[in-house]
Amino acid sequence: MSHRNKKARARWPWITALTVIPLGVVLYQSLAEERLDPDKLLPPSAERAANARAVLAAPAATAGEQAAEHGRQGRQFYDQWRFDEARTALELALELDPDLADAYCDLGLVELRQPGDLLRSVALFERAMELDPEDGRFPLGLAGAITAQIMNAGSLLKGATRMPRIKELLQLSVELDPDELDSRKALFHFYLLLPGFLGGGMEKAEEQARELQRIDSAEGLIARASIEYREERHESAEALYRQAVAESPSYGPARHALGNYLIGQERFDDAVPPLEEYARIDAADPEAHDSLGAGYLKAGRHAQAEASLRRALELNPDSLSATMHLADCLDQTGDEARAGALYREVWERVQEGPWAKKAREWLDEQGSD
Repeated sequence: MSHRNKKARARWPWITALTVIPLGVVLYQSLAEERLDPDKLLPPSAERAANARAVLAAPAATAGEQAAEHGRQGRQFYDQWRFDEARTALELALELDPDLADAYCDLGLVELRQPGDLLRSVALFERAMELDPEDGRFPLGLAGAITAQIMNAGSLLKGATRMPRIKELLQLSVELDPDELDSRKALFHFYLLLPGFLGGGMEKAEEQARELQRIDSAEGLIARASIEYREERHESAEALYRQAVAESPSYGPARHALGNYLIGQERFDDAVPPLEEYARIDAADPEAHDSLGAGYLKAGRHAQAEASLRRALELNPDSLSATMHLADCLDQTGDEARAGALYREVWERVQEGPWAKKAREWLDEQGSD
């Protein structure tokens, strides 16, 4: 059993995010693929240029060494959910060395996770791939950025013409690094969640589940449980989720998966204990506290929900998910003023995607500007 990449995996936005959008019945419509002007990949900045000159004036290290160091700092900020600082450090790294592939990748992740500029995120991952076509992280990131664009369109079918590209990128990521869990998990979920005419399929998902089992026992069990759940074999699915927890009691994602499954079964009180353990195990991860807060909210435990969601926002003030969950919590307890402020904050930050739509609907119902 190996969880050697646990921290890194927690910072990668996987294609599992597709689960938040129902397929539904919609008219087929191609989602136009916009392209970013290359000149806008790293927009000119007098302040950044001055900082770069100051760095180069110091005789301590070469420009390449300084660029690499600022790139490492940017990644550290990213891992600490300090996205604005990460963006500044990574852009300075690229000012010093415009061929630093890792910095393009990490900056693409910043834009994807804050959330920021998805068009720029796509272009940043594409540039990283151009510089180093042998690194499996880069096609994985590009697949995630394209997926996020499709999510913001509100329908998988509207992005149907881009599914072959996503599939190709995920397959390439696995080919480049066959034992990387992030890549395997993303490809597994692509096959699991999408119908055959969009490139998915259960047989392909089962093959990836076997590979996950080979690499990491807990993740393999979670994948098998996901298949059972998808096939509506709920007793078997729950048994596998619980087996993953029993075999890897200190692995937070296993408890997260079990908690999410129980929420999906509307067993909200049963879902709380594994989510509490998840937040205890991964106490520095804002997503763990966000998930726990959402679980408390489903169970009607509003005071605990608010506390968990505020903790999530302390760790990551940019979390749209935690902000929306907290707004929902305050709305349910009748605190419309504070709820409205949060919904308005979401709408001011993003004007497209599921969160923005829900925030706008609430504000319109309340007659808020």
